[in-house]
Amino acid sequence: MDAVNAFNSMSRLSAIWNTRVLWPRCARFVFNSYRGYAVLYIAGSKQTLLSKEGVTQGDPLAMLVYGLGILPLTRKLKNPSKHKQNWYADHSGCFAQLLQRNGLSY
Repeated sequence: MDAVNAFNSMSRLSAIWNTRVLWPRCARFVFNSYRGYAVLYIAGSKQTLLSKEGVTQGDPLAMLVYGLGILPLTRKLKNPSKHKQNWYADHSGCFAQLLQRNGLSY
């Protein structure tokens, strides 16, 4: 089980709040889906794990809730005058124009 990734590390409370502010039509559904802990059942065992942060795998709205959860970070990092940014799921990239001085690129 890969439990360390951006989808599991995001603050669930922040995602719920951002959904309330940025997407009010879906806020109640997201609140009802993510207000409690998700119970993870382990095959062949009676023990369970509680998922307290991040989005739940298999949830049809998981990518949208994740996107809303990291939107403030994305906006804070955005600076089109200095660089271009692209995001795909939990990966981001940034590139800027190379400067040349005395025949060397920086």
